[in-house]
Amino acid sequence: MSDVKSVTPLAIEPFDKEWGVGVSGMTENPSPFPRINEMLRWFKERPTTADPQRMVIFTEAYKKYAADPQIIKVAKALRDVLTNVEVNIWPGELLVGEIAAPAKSAPIYPEFSINWLAYEIENDPLDQRPNDVYILSDECKQAVFDVVDSWKGQTVEEGIKSSFRDEQKKGSQMGAGVYFCDLYTYGGAGHVCADYEKLIKVGFGGLRKRIEEKLAELTVYLPEDLQKRNFYEAQLHVLDGVKSYITRYGDKAKEMAAVEADPQRKKELERISSNCYNVAEGVPNDIWEAMQLWHIATNMIIIEANGHSVTYGRFDQIFGDIYKKSIEEGTATRELVQELTECMFLKIHQLCKIRDRGNITVSSGTMMGGTGFDVGGVDADGNDITNDLSYIALDAHAHTRIPNPWMAVRLHKDTPWEFKVKVFNVIRIGTGEPKVFGDEMMIKSLMRYGKPIEVARNYVGVGCVEPSIPGKTYGWHDSCYFNMTKVLELTLNGGRCQIASGDYPAGTQLGPDTGTLADFKSFDELKAAFETQMKYWTDRMVSSVNTMDLVHQRLKPLPYLSLLVDDCIEKGVDVSAGGARYNHSGNQCVGLGTVSDSLATIKQVVFDEKKVTGAEFLEILKNNWEGNEYLLHYVNSDKVHHFGNDDDYADDIAQFVLNTYSTM
Repeated sequence: MSDVKSVTPLAIEPFDKEWGVGVSGMTENPSPFPRINEMLRWFKERPTTADPQRMVIFTEAYKKYAADPQIIKVAKALRDVLTNVEVNIWPGELLVGEIAAPAKSAPIYPEFSINWLAYEIENDPLDQRPNDVYILSDECKQAVFDVVDSWKGQTVEEGIKSSFRDEQKKGSQMGAGVYFCDLYTYGGAGHVCADYEKLIKVGFGGLRKRIEEKLAELTVYLPEDLQKRNFYEAQLHVLDGVKSYITRYGDKAKEMAAVEADPQRKKELERISSNCYNVAEGVPNDIWEAMQLWHIATNMIIIEANGHSVTYGRFDQIFGDIYKKSIEEGTATRELVQELTECMFLKIHQLCKIRDRGNITVSSGTMMGGTGFDVGGVDADGNDITNDLSYIALDAHAHTRIPNPWMAVRLHKDTPWEFKVKVFNVIRIGTGEPKVFGDEMMIKSLMRYGKPIEVARNYVGVGCVEPSIPGKTYGWHDSCYFNMTKVLELTLNGGRCQIASGDYPAGTQLGPDTGTLADFKSFDELKAAFETQMKYWTDRMVSSVNTMDLVHQRLKPLPYLSLLVDDCIEKGVDVSAGGARYNHSGNQCVGLGTVSDSLATIKQVVFDEKKVTGAEFLEILKNNWEGNEYLLHYVNSDKVHHFGNDDDYADDIAQFVLNTYSTM
């Protein structure tokens, strides 16, 4: 790293630079910074594992503070983790902080679920998985076995399963699999973006001051004030842990600097130490300090709860002003910020989440996943915000070509041509990054859901592509995956499953008896039956998601995240209980193409062309087309309408399917 006062910085890459395609197009040293290339090699060689420290500390804390109100108990447990977990600074790092586990190691969250992990360690070893392989030490395995009995009856998983009524269970992953809500049965909601701009302005010390002011306003006798008092006191416990955690990284860097022989690295460690000491409670003075605060603040969101898709926000918007200030005052150069950004990408890529066997089947990946990171777009007044940082972020991906963070760019009518060129040159690399959002349509859609235009303009993509308002939205995105193909199966079979589903044998009556394909006299009757089944199952899905929400509120409040999301402090309400300004639940419908194709085929073959009767077609499906290969080839040919081919016949049916799901 060059001296931060260098007057001849390495400029960011030319806006029209073209890179080789894919990871195979990388040279041995893709980054202009030797430390980044060394860190990439170092990371690749490390095994993916899990670390028991967080689990052990949390377990002891739950025993120690068992009599406390739940929100106080979880706050003290988090404080104890932040105060006692091991801290590490790895070779070459310029930004420090982890998620209560070493790099490329997943912490364990027993308060959400622990039984599945103990079972899989013993019966379905994680190092023998077909994907998402984790190599656990014997010490880690034993630690899981040692604590598992302590959590009986206390986990979110058990709370949800015991709260589900039979009508909810039969449609869930525990039954027929019409909807799958195991993601938040075994883990936290995540899918959130903190108010980083506010944090950079006031620091953790400013948040503490506001909490103390709100606490002083309370009476001592109103029930709602007693609840608020618990909430504020929980946040103060958490802030004690926050200060300790960040300060301990400062201490670690100071200790390492004292024995460091290399003058350059010694200077870096001293700077890391001062950065940490300052942002433990204070506000950052330059972009290096600001990025350190941003990174470690995000780490603590993940330490508190294991929800993935914790989003890092609008990079160029968050740091635009402090970047400009740092450049003007000579405390940073473009070269330094480019290197810091690439270090940040590597730190994000180190985050791991250990998932159960069921979840890795549909959502594979050992990394944390969903670590959104956006650049481009407009500000609250509608003006383009593109700046140096927008380009620096794209270069950082081109120099590292790692799958995290999950980058996105926001484009609009006034996006600079040069930025568009760089965006599409990076896309052409072929790594799948960045995603592209069209500002005009995204902002318009958010306004339809009640967001003022100045708020909607500040949206960020969390997770895969879900729009969210930084620091204002707590969205339960991916709270359920709704299996529309299962609904179609039930529609064609009078509410019965054609094949065995979970604990239900083939032929079990699961949904309302709306008649079978053999009974329908017209396609409109089939559509009406599909609507009835969809209404029945979406109602149960919604009730299941709401049940899960209540269990999370009761067992796993989030006092740390509530520090960073408006308006939790002002309301005195935890983010899990409605403290955020905007609260949503997002359920994903799965199988639109399959259901649309299937209905289009039935409409054409059974009702329009009358090649077979409904009863005959139902029997053909039950026999998996055996003896009817000619018809199978026909329905898969271009003689039959298919969704996705700009064909109104099929596309209109797809619109009906989607509208049915959305309005039921």
